[in-house]
Amino acid sequence: FLQTNGSGVSTWAVVTDALLSTSDITTNDVSTTKHGFAPKAPNDATKFLNGVGAWSVPAGGGGGGATIELIVGGDTADSAAGSSSRKIAVGSTHIVIIAGNTNVLRSSDGVTWSAVGYSASAHSIDGNTNTGTVAINQSTSATVVRRSTDNGATWGNATGTIAQIGGGIRCNPATGVWIVWDGTTSTAAAMRSTDDAATFSAVTISHASAIRNIVNNEASGGTAIWLGAINGTTILKSTDDGATWSTGTALSWTAGSNITYGNGYFVVCGSSTTYQYAYSTDGITWTYKPLPLQVTNVGIWYADGYWWFVPQGASGGGLART
Repeated sequence: FLQTNGSGVSTWAVVTDALLSTSDITTNDVSTTKHGFAPKAPNDATKFLNGVGAWSVPAGGGGGGATIELIVGGDTADSAAGSSSRKIAVGSTHIVIIAGNTNVLRSSDGVTWSAVGYSASAHSIDGNTNTGTVAINQSTSATVVRRSTDNGATWGNATGTIAQIGGGIRCNPATGVWIVWDGTTSTAAAMRSTDDAATFSAVTISHASAIRNIVNNEASGGTAIWLGAINGTTILKSTDDGATWSTGTALSWTAGSNITYGNGYFVVCGSSTTYQYAYSTDGITWTYKPLPLQVTNVGIWYADGYWWFVPQGASGGGLART
């Protein structure tokens, strides 16, 4: 660039970092369509810049409330719970599990487990890795969300009920927004919380079919995307952190029960004998691929930097990862 000194003499000089003046303008931030600057840091050590140019908590990494169901045997949690079928949530300091739908246990290391007083019938669970809030969607005729603010040590009721049983519960740890949904009715009933599962109010998700699963990209601000899979080909979508919902691009086949998010991608498996999976960054454009094993499966999850494919049953073959 051309610079002028105090004597009015102009010379050509190289632009250096010391001459740059930065601001909070996002115009030149990096995106999927162009090179650019890193977005302003979110002041949260658990978040990393993902493949779509947004700060998010990596699934299976520094945080994230990913919930999976494990069928295992012979470990210390079996002895404590008396059951090998369980669902897991991750808080800020503890792992909390539902075992056999009636037992709740917690552990700070995954080795030693302690039972927690819990009398209700639990159906699904999720956790906020930033705050330590853990919440359970109960299996009762009028589902009350049970909530713990101390990583599952003590429990109380959240405000708000959903009319039917079943379904699931999901947290966006970046914003403290929670969605709980009914998986047994065709009205796609759901509730939303914006205060870390303390209070819930109805949210409209218009589609006449039961919701199989709902996930989000664990992003903050205006970059939070939620996707839901139903009993059919329709994908439900929210781009305002679960406040309003519309329909994304329909799948080419009926979705299985598993839709998940990790490393910048939403992934959904086909049901029954549709041995394919599809992935998308936005719920609009889907890319289809064959499953690594042509067997009935229980889904694909992202953890520890890998995508994991889980066959169903002892004859389904071993785990596959990429």
